[in-house]
Amino acid sequence: MTDREKVSLYTGGAYNGAKKWKLLIVDDNETICALLSAVLNSGDCVVSCALTGAQALEMLRERPIDICFLDLCLPGVNAEELMVQIRKQAPATRIVMITGGDPDEAAMREFRKHAILLLVKPFDLFLLEDIVREVMDKNITTYHDYEAVVANLIGEKRRHDRHPFTASEGYSLHLSGAPERDLRASVDAVDISQSGLGIRTSIPLEPGRIVRLCNNNETICGMVRWSVAGARESNYRAGIQFLKLDE
Repeated sequence: MTDREKVSLYTGGAYNGAKKWKLLIVDDNETICALLSAVLNSGDCVVSCALTGAQALEMLRERPIDICFLDLCLPGVNAEELMVQIRKQAPATRIVMITGGDPDEAAMREFRKHAILLLVKPFDLFLLEDIVREVMDKNITTYHDYEAVVANLIGEKRRHDRHPFTASEGYSLHLSGAPERDLRASVDAVDISQSGLGIRTSIPLEPGRIVRLCNNNETICGMVRWSVAGARESNYRAGIQFLKLDE
């Protein structure tokens, strides 16, 4: 298999399956909505977003939703009351709560009653799709401990083989949200797997940054999963997780 065929296979073939599970992200932070959508909007999932509780209920009336990712701290909304409304209006929808802190025992009692999972920030973004698959494949409808679910996933998770390029593949790197002067940099892709690229670059890349890699043949959307300094100054290695971003 040539290097060009490797890129075509892993950036195209792995993520073009039929849409399957319907997800709803409810968060007033548009950046969080975009980030979670980018991580989850793969061949197995189609993602919608709501910025308010009222918008979420309206969307749930219009279409069936398999899993609702619900932020605990929506402005002007009691999350526990909203959970009850969701359960009444869409009883088949599973609720995954997202919070930035440790809820008290009273809140936890409500979560266990109405939700199936509690995600406490920061959590591993790259396990989210595996969590969705676990919930749907095993038909989880009652509350589960996050750590137990993750331990099970890591134990079962199959690691993708890496395939080095015979010659480094050059790309222009576009950083989302950076000042115009910092939007572009040259990088070399050194290996590829079904889940992402290993690259070498002259600039540090923060984990979580969404990037586009472009050359004359294709544009690849991805997120920086890890980044380390190389042996020489201005020499960095990074792992890029493939993402499918809506245009």
